[in-house]
Amino acid sequence: MVVEHASFELGTDDVEGFQQWILPLVAACRAEDGCLAYEFKIDRSDPPKGSLFQAWESTAAFEAHLVFPAHDEMLKSKWKNHNVRILRWTDAGGFAEIEHKD
Repeated sequence: MVVEHASFELGTDDVEGFQQWILPLVAACRAEDGCLAYEFKIDRSDPPKGSLFQAWESTAAFEAHLVFPAHDEMLKSKWKNHNVRILRWTDAGGFAEIEHKD
């Protein structure tokens, strides 16, 4: 299992334009085999700060994501991010889905 959290500042004041561009790419990444979570957020209280959380079933699934066309488009886009900080956990030991009951 691979888990990654990235924080960043958008390289543009056009937050709405950025979101319109990236949301279809996020949807494509979520549909990839082995994707457990792929969550993109813009900080509403402090745009243009944002974050991306992703979790993959295996290292192989994560490595396939790294060459997936949507991911490649994100990296090669005109929208450049700044102050990127990535935290990655590999071999995270799987996961447990815990159901919360009120």
